[in-house]
Amino acid sequence: MATRKILFPHVLHTLLESKDQDVTDTVAWLPDGNAFRIIDRKQFESVVMPRYFNSQSSKYLSFTRKLNR
Repeated sequence: MATRKILFPHVLHTLLESKDQDVTDTVAWLPDGNAFRIIDRKQFESVVMPRYFNSQSSKYLSFTRKLNR
């Protein structure tokens, strides 16, 4: 049986709900909960993205393109 691919929005939500200190120091929900902010882009790209996204999506430009879809 084939495994299901986890879609970008689901991975992003999992990342934003994480309690991991590396994540919470780099990206967080805004107070209204309708958007998020990347606090430290360099750490987000080097530490957080490789953990949550595959190697093809672990570039910041690729991440922002997926957000705009």
